[in-house]
Amino acid sequence: MKLSKIYSNKSSFKAIIFNEGFNVVYGDVKDSKTNKVQEHNLGKTTLIHLIDFLLLKKIDCLTRETLQVMMNMGGRSV
Repeated sequence: MKLSKIYSNKSSFKAIIFNEGFNVVYGDVKDSKTNKVQEHNLGKTTLIHLIDFLLLKKIDCLTRETLQVMMNMGGRSV
């Protein structure tokens, strides 16, 4: 199985495209108000939970919050 892209019908969710080989999840966004680098609350862990779910993880192992976020994402592709 090859994971090539995760996307959603929601405009706030940017499509994530995976390249051949090793891929890294890295969050680095500047806060528009303070112009400081923000590395927290960007969805890195939620993305990892989503990938785990897409690769057939049991739903009962997910937290209620993560499941709710995934349900709100809309369409997704593997």
